[in-house]
Amino acid sequence: MAETGDGGTLLVMGEIEDNTTYDRAYISVDADVEITDMDGKRVAFRELSPRIEVEVWFTGPVAESYPVQATAMRIVVLGYDTP
Repeated sequence: MAETGDGGTLLVMGEIEDNTTYDRAYISVDADVEITDMDGKRVAFRELSPRIEVEVWFTGPVAESYPVQATAMRIVVLGYDTP
């Protein structure tokens, strides 16, 4: 995770499932992106850390590189993975 002010860049990794399109993505997050937990409580970008399970909605074009590169519209923290 790279942080700049109220946003930054995340590398999101996971398995491709029925409701996902990509297994890896570099996500650009700016100060306007809505980041919440499953109860709708706001989560600050700086609170995101490795091993957090998230859902991410993209906005705008997606760079078809690998991993894809996109801009986040919304991020929901689903849970915290413990090793």
